[in-house]
Amino acid sequence: GEKQKPPKDTSDQGDEETDSSDENRDNSNSSDEELDNFLRNILDQMLDNVLGLSGRSGIQSFHRAVDDNNVDAVRRMLESDPGNVRSRYQGVTALGVAAQRGYNEIVELLLSFNADIEAGHDDSGSSPLMLAVQENHVATCSILLQRGANSNAVDKAGFRPLGSAAQRGYNEMVELLLANNADIEAVDEDGDTPLSLAVSNMYDSILMQVVDRKSTRLNSSHQI
Repeated sequence: GEKQKPPKDTSDQGDEETDSSDENRDNSNSSDEELDNFLRNILDQMLDNVLGLSGRSGIQSFHRAVDDNNVDAVRRMLESDPGNVRSRYQGVTALGVAAQRGYNEIVELLLSFNADIEAGHDDSGSSPLMLAVQENHVATCSILLQRGANSNAVDKAGFRPLGSAAQRGYNEMVELLLANNADIEAVDEDGDTPLSLAVSNMYDSILMQVVDRKSTRLNSSHQI
């Protein structure tokens, strides 16, 4: 009879198909990444146009570096253009952003370039100290207070740092602010004092701190 041909060895073909599949997958991933980058750039340009930021890419980049806690980039940009330290992006200064994030090294850096330590947020009027208090960044607040930040600065809603800390139950923050002459008797827009806020929120340890500081000040005034 007729001789049968031996079956073809398809092992190499399988390997070739696998290699081809891997190559196609790599190419696909690369294409996806390129598309993502392209779309991201388009969106950034659209955002710039909507927010009226055309021609302000330098300021936007500076604030992005602050927000990313990129100390080296922030330092380079400040050295290149010290005016960046006074810039605002979406209503807040670079110092306000760094204080709110608790980026202590950048806070120190910005202050060394004479950042306005009391510059309030455009919307809330919150100072860098208040922004740091709200996020309970004690070390950041300590830096700001040592550099002369006003412990009794009032925002647009009539709130002060001590009241904000007392309302949130931030014991260590309350202690720091009291040690830096925060006004115990200050009344906010709702008629509350730090003491009443501690009472209403049942923060016993804060209540004791405020009462103790109040009695200490009263004793001191009587001795005088």
